[in-house]
Amino acid sequence: MMKEIKRVLIFILIMFASFEVALSVPSCEITEIVVNGKSYKDDSLYSLSDLVVRSRDTVTFKYRVVDIKKGEGGLFYYRISISDAKDTSSKVTGADIAQYVYLPEGSYSLIVGAFDTKARWLAKNTSFKFRVNTKEAELIAKLDAYKERLSELEAAANKAGEADAARSIQVAAVLIGGAIGALIVGVFFVLYIISRKSKNQNRGEIMASDESIVITKEEYNKLMTENSNLRAEIAVLRGQIDALQARSNDMRKQNNELQESLNQLSCSKDELENLQSQKDELFALIIHDIKNPAALIKSLVDLLRSYDLSAVEQQEIINDIAETTSRIVSLSQEVSKILALETTKLVLDIQEAQMSEIIKDVVRRNNVAAVSKNISMTTDIAQNLPEAEFDIQKVEEVVDNLISNAIKFTQSGGKVLVRAFVDNKNITVEVTDNGLGLSEADVRNAFQRGSRLSAQPTSGEHSSGLGLWITKKLVDAHNGRVWVKSTLGKGSTFAFSLPVKYMGASVEVKS
Repeated sequence: MMKEIKRVLIFILIMFASFEVALSVPSCEITEIVVNGKSYKDDSLYSLSDLVVRSRDTVTFKYRVVDIKKGEGGLFYYRISISDAKDTSSKVTGADIAQYVYLPEGSYSLIVGAFDTKARWLAKNTSFKFRVNTKEAELIAKLDAYKERLSELEAAANKAGEADAARSIQVAAVLIGGAIGALIVGVFFVLYIISRKSKNQNRGEIMASDESIVITKEEYNKLMTENSNLRAEIAVLRGQIDALQARSNDMRKQNNELQESLNQLSCSKDELENLQSQKDELFALIIHDIKNPAALIKSLVDLLRSYDLSAVEQQEIINDIAETTSRIVSLSQEVSKILALETTKLVLDIQEAQMSEIIKDVVRRNNVAAVSKNISMTTDIAQNLPEAEFDIQKVEEVVDNLISNAIKFTQSGGKVLVRAFVDNKNITVEVTDNGLGLSEADVRNAFQRGSRLSAQPTSGEHSSGLGLWITKKLVDAHNGRVWVKSTLGKGSTFAFSLPVKYMGASVEVKS
């Protein structure tokens, strides 16, 4: 029995020691955040769930290490890491403060860790997330200013109402007290007169009864007049109190209207951000649309100047230049319409057309760039492709983006294959190359706005990072879908599919 008790006690001691060791692991904590001199710490720091700052704001983080064991508080360093969706920056420092300014807009995560130079301990990390968004930060600042003004108005209204009411009550109390005092004096005076009259009659002194009655009425009338005056003054004070109460109600009504305005501002902030985002996307799309045909014209002109071409070949190139120039003019007109109407919606001009004809035209125009890089480009278009409903210019832009990208990222001597077929009431177009291929990260981010792929164009061609994002926008507008399959070093297949029958989308459609 004693052995069992000893085992239990030893087990409890071991568990207690392990628990004590676990509790004594050093850890990092953020003690204060300062934004342009405004400090957040203690309770305000813990309640700071969403910090939004402007790009030009100075953000300072203060931190420390806690729970360091006795004897292990020697030299140690902090490891500071700040990252957003695109980049990560890390540093090792002995300072307990980090400061950042002119951060690009985005969502950030700050991670603070620490370690002992003698490798005796490694502190637990702490992190803090914040966002850099100049427009949102300025709107939030305006909302805070409105709220502060609202609080000041409420405090002023309450203070004014309380002060006026207190003064009115004090005046009323003084007047009522004076009236009561006057009544008491009057009563004592009447009693005194009656008492004297009684004494004079006892002494045999004769006093005219008419004279005694006249004196009593005068005093009584005087007291009644004073009482009436006091009642009138009290009525006036009550009227002033009622007026103050009405004024206080008006101020509360104004405060409620201000609060409603604040709520409307808060709701409209998101709408403004969405409208601005749509406008930015639309103009980025149009600029990209103009850039591609302009580059094609340059290539065609270079071809005319660099080679001894026959009259037929020259005429074909001139026709291509004229067609591409017409496209630029059409896009420029679209920009003018958008600026005139101040719209931010993507407008589709839906028509019945043959996908095969679009593919052939785009392949023919891009063949110049393919030949210059010694790339063979072939097509495999199904014979049973039906006429479909779509915006010819927008779909032509999609096909042009995919084919020009395949040529850009394929080495000399490579191959590009363009396929088109119909499947379950959808027309599918695939552009396959045996070029550089994409990594897994590239595949995940391929259609994001401004995404730069790790692979670079093989002949130094320009790549803005907008082509695939624009492709997805245009395909989505047609209720279609777009995807990519790729193996790094072995090539890629970019594809999209559109319904044969256009059913409308979440954009304004011009029929």
